[in-house]
Amino acid sequence: NRDLSLQSGFRLQLNGKLSNDIDITAALTDENTPIQPEGNTQKLQEIDKVFVELRSSNITTTLGDIEVNFSGSEFFNFNKKLQGAKGFAGFDKTDIFLTGALSRGRFNSNSFNGQDGVQGPYRLIGADNEVNIVVIAGSERVYLDGILMTRGESNDYTIDYSNGQIKFTNNRLITNASRIVVDFEYSDKKYSRSFIAGQTRTAVINERLKLSFSYIRERDDPDKPIDFVLSDTDKTIISDAGDNKFLASKSGVVFVGRDSSGNSLGLYIQRDTLINSQSYTKYIYSPGDTNALYQVTFSFVGIGKGDYNSLSSSAYVFAGLGQGSYLPLIFFPLPVAYQSADVGLNFKISKDLSLVMEGTASDFDANLLSDADDTENKGGAFSSTLIFNPKNLKLGKLSLGEVQLNVRQRVVNKLYNAVDRLNRVEYNRVWDIQDSSKLTEVTTEAGLSINPGKYFRVVTSAGRIKRGDTFNSLRGAVDLKFSGDSLLVPSVVYYADYITSKDNSLDYGGKWIRQYGSVDYKFRLFKDPRLGKYNLAAEFNGEDKQTRSLSFDTTNTGSFRFYEFKPRFIISDLFNIDLIYQFSYRFDDQFSAGSLARQSNSYTSTAGIRLKNLDFISATGDVIVYDKKYTPEFQSKGFADSRTILVTSQSNIWFLNRGFNTNLFYKVSSERTAKQEVVFISVPLGQGNYKYIGD
Repeated sequence: NRDLSLQSGFRLQLNGKLSNDIDITAALTDENTPIQPEGNTQKLQEIDKVFVELRSSNITTTLGDIEVNFSGSEFFNFNKKLQGAKGFAGFDKTDIFLTGALSRGRFNSNSFNGQDGVQGPYRLIGADNEVNIVVIAGSERVYLDGILMTRGESNDYTIDYSNGQIKFTNNRLITNASRIVVDFEYSDKKYSRSFIAGQTRTAVINERLKLSFSYIRERDDPDKPIDFVLSDTDKTIISDAGDNKFLASKSGVVFVGRDSSGNSLGLYIQRDTLINSQSYTKYIYSPGDTNALYQVTFSFVGIGKGDYNSLSSSAYVFAGLGQGSYLPLIFFPLPVAYQSADVGLNFKISKDLSLVMEGTASDFDANLLSDADDTENKGGAFSSTLIFNPKNLKLGKLSLGEVQLNVRQRVVNKLYNAVDRLNRVEYNRVWDIQDSSKLTEVTTEAGLSINPGKYFRVVTSAGRIKRGDTFNSLRGAVDLKFSGDSLLVPSVVYYADYITSKDNSLDYGGKWIRQYGSVDYKFRLFKDPRLGKYNLAAEFNGEDKQTRSLSFDTTNTGSFRFYEFKPRFIISDLFNIDLIYQFSYRFDDQFSAGSLARQSNSYTSTAGIRLKNLDFISATGDVIVYDKKYTPEFQSKGFADSRTILVTSQSNIWFLNRGFNTNLFYKVSSERTAKQEVVFISVPLGQGNYKYIGD
C-alpha cells in the first residue's frame, strides 16, 4: 500500500495604492524552498524572492529580501543581497539611507588562467578554500582579460550557482593566456551574521560643497553556530589560534578499526615512512583492504601548500611534501566582525576646478573567540584628487577643446580592510606587483586628457606606487584615438604603457611594455544599398616583459613576450546577409636556458554568417578554429599541441503566417565533465550486490 500525500503552496504578488500618497508592491509566499535561479540568462528570475515595499513621494521602505548597493566612492563600493529591512528618505538637498538585515553571503574573489580547449566549467572556491560552495544568485562579476563579461547563453558565460561553476560560451574563446577574475558572494552559513549600514549625503554652499558619511557593520554571532557544535576543546584551540586560521584546526584522521566480523571499516591505510631523513606518516586510499582502518578528512589549503592531491570527493593521494593542495586537517570556522566608516568631500572651487577627498577607517576582527592579534584589527585609508576640467581651453589663439587634468594621491594602511573589492581588477598587473602581502601603499598619479575636436582625443597618464619600504613601481601611458568614420577615412586607436618596478625583498626588477593598436575602415563599394556595407579592420596587441635579479642583473623566469595580429573583414546588409571573417596569429616567447625562446605559435580562424530581415527565417552560424603549436624545445618539456573547434548555429523558422515557430540550435564546444568513479568494497556474504571473480 502507498500513502497519498498532498502538498500545496501559496504565492501572492500585488501592486497598488494604500492611499493617495503611498504605493505598495509585494511578493509573498508560505513556501520554504530557496530555489536558486539558473545562471544562463542575462536577467535572473528569483522565484523565491519575498518582500514588501512601501513608497511615498520622498520615502521608500522595503522589508524581506533586499539588495543594498553603495557606489560612487573610492573605498565604499559594494553590492549585497540581504534579508531584512531598508529605508531611503530624500529631503531637498539631503538624503538618508538605513538598513538592518541578516547577511546571506560572504564576499570572495578568484583569479586564475584558462586552459586551452576548455570552455569550462571552472570551479570557484571560498575565502577559506572551501570547494563545495553555493554562490548567491546574481552576485557574481566575471572579468576576462580585465573586461567585464555579461551572463547568458547568448552572451559571454553561464554559471551554476548551486555548484559554484562557470562556463564560457562560444562567444569567448578560452586559452591558457586567458586571465579570468570572478568576484562573488557565496553562502557561508557558519554563524548567524548581522548587517547594519547607513549613508547620508548633503549639499551646501549652493551645492558647491557635497558631503557624505557612510557606515557599515557586519558581525558573526559566536554563540549561534549553524549546523555544527564546538566542544570546549575546540574553543580552546580557536582561542589559542588568534587570527591564524591554519592553527584553528584539528587532525582529520580518525581510527575506525574493524567490525564484529573482522572487516575493516576505513578507507585509508596508515603507513610510516622516512622523507628527507625525517619520519612521516602518510595515508593511502585503499577501500576494502584489510588494513584500511582509518577515515581521513582532507581540507584544501592552496596549490603547493599541501601534501595530497584529490582524485575524487573521497579519494586523495600523497603527492610529496609541499607538492599537493590538501592536508589531513579539519578547519574550525572562525567568527568574524567587520565595521567601517567613511567620510567624503567634493568641493567645486571654481567653475573648472574641483577637489575630491575621502577618508575611511576599518576595524576587522578575524577571530571573535580570541583576543590574540587584536592590536592589528584597525586600519585606515585616504585619497585626494584635484581636477581641472575646462570645457574649452585656449592657449593664445590655439583651442585645445575640452581638457581634463587630474592629480591624485592615495594612502592605504596595511591594516585597512575593505568590505568588497578595494582595487580595480588586475591591479597587481597594472603596477607589476609581485606578492599579495598587505603593505602600506602610497600611490601618486597624474592624468591629462585633451579633446581638441570630435575627431581626435589624447589621454596621457603617469604614476608611482610605493609598497612598504621594499617595492617601488613607475608607470606611464598614452592613449590616442582618431575617429574617421564621418570623414570616410580609417579610424585609428593606439595605446601603450611602460612599467618599471623593483622589489628588494624578492630580488626582483622588471621592465614591461604593453601595446595595443587598431585600424578600422568602413566604406561602400556600390551605390546600391542592397549590395552591402564593407568593413576592413586590423588589430595589434603585444607585451614584452623583462625581469631580472637585482643582485646579479640576470634575466629571470618571469620574462615573456607575445605579439598578436588580427585582420578582419565584414560585409553587412548584403541581400539580408551579414558575413564576417577574422584571422589571428600570435606567437609567445618564454624564458628558457637563460633567455627568451619561441614557445608556441597560435592560429585562430573565425567565420560567421547572419541571415536577417526575412519573413519566414532568421539564422546565425559561427565557427572558431584555434590551433596552438609548440616548438620542439618546449614539446620536450611536456607541452602538447592543442586544437579547439567551437561551432554555434541557431535558426528560427516560421510557418503559416508565423502561426508556428521552430527553433533549431546546435553547439559544439570543449568542456570538462565530472568523471564517475565506482568503488567496490568487500562486505559480508549476502550483503552485497556484486561478486568478485578476479582481476
